[in-house]
Amino acid sequence: MRSCARATARPSVLAISIVVAGAGLHAGPSGSAVPARPDDKTIVHVLNRIGSGPRPGDIERVRVIGLGAYIDQQLHPERIADDDMPGRLASLPTLRMSARELARDYFAAAMEARRTAAPRDEQSPRTPDEIDRQRKRRVPLDEMSQQKILRAAFSDRQLEEVMTDFWFNHFNVCWIV
Repeated sequence: MRSCARATARPSVLAISIVVAGAGLHAGPSGSAVPARPDDKTIVHVLNRIGSGPRPGDIERVRVIGLGAYIDQQLHPERIADDDMPGRLASLPTLRMSARELARDYFAAAMEARRTAAPRDEQSPRTPDEIDRQRKRRVPLDEMSQQKILRAAFSDRQLEEVMTDFWFNHFNVCWIV
């Protein structure tokens, strides 16, 4: 059996591949893996591999700036404005809360309610108060899920979102061998 810490300490093949491949991704020079005039199938393939797939207008935008320039842009997310994301995420207040605020407003209240609740028969229907408390406990997780979907669908920093998801999964999954 391998521990989680040891399993996740190994370097990621994906991350290394991206760094190595990124070194030579410039449109034009000979020896580049990026075609100078890619067809739409190639553009869609790249958009699927380094992002969440093509959005309306993405294929045309990549065609105009060039595939190499698009990949280079994605490798430097700090250069991408992504001005729409804060507005899209504004309706999710738990994303701006500290861990202490989340614990106080959601988790501590739920734990206290569980401790003081009388045991009930699983067959009996839940009361409206129980349903409301359960719904409130799920709010932070629901908003984190919504944020992930919004970022995947609307962020201009597509490669950053894919890599964030990759590393989140990498460090939160344990392998048992």
